[in-house]
Amino acid sequence: TVKLLANAPRVKTYAIRQFLSMAVFLSYGLGMIRSDVGLLDAPGLGTAEGLAGMSEGDVLAVFSCSPYTKQVIQVCEAAHGAGIKTVVITDRASSPLVEFASHTILVPHQTSFLSNSLTAFAFCVESLINGTATFLGDAAETALQRRDKMIHTLDIETS
Repeated sequence: TVKLLANAPRVKTYAIRQFLSMAVFLSYGLGMIRSDVGLLDAPGLGTAEGLAGMSEGDVLAVFSCSPYTKQVIQVCEAAHGAGIKTVVITDRASSPLVEFASHTILVPHQTSFLSNSLTAFAFCVESLINGTATFLGDAAETALQRRDKMIHTLDIETS
């Protein structure tokens, strides 16, 4: 999966509701170390338009867990049908997303919170970002240096 995220011409991420935060986190992290990464529907520009802008060989990473959101399943199915590689990050092998996955990452979890816990999913995303950076090696380091230079140029951070 890391190799796929590193080598794809373009990577988009997609989720809705509480898992949107995981899609944003993966997009931000990968965008720090490689180009052509973003949210599929950023911000609300349309999933159909986002998918239409992708090509075979591109990657769409999607997130959902029980109870599964129909819209996420439909987007994953459409991407898969269009020849876009899909990385599914979900909770169970029985997830309806798995059928449309090129790669599946299972993140089993239990929660006593009023909603699904994101802790294990955040750990998974951080691992994917770090693994992709390690795989990219010097290219990731160069991308981070370009980012740091731009942060300095724009005087974004302070001590």
